[in-house]
Amino acid sequence: MYIFGKWFLTEQRYEPSSEEKVILSEMVLKTIESEEYKKSAEKENIIAIDTSMDKNKGGVFS
Repeated sequence: MYIFGKWFLTEQRYEPSSEEKVILSEMVLKTIESEEYKKSAEKENIIAIDTSMDKNKGGVFS
């Protein structure tokens, strides 16, 4: 019961679904391939890009 409640109340509302994870991954790929990113990467040491979204702040796909 606790695990279901935790999933229903927190993870389902705030974590991206599997479909949204695919979309986020595609967005990261497009970002990495862009000229603006390449210019930024030359100037700064970029370690990683996080593919997350906070649905609580309006990060829901239509």
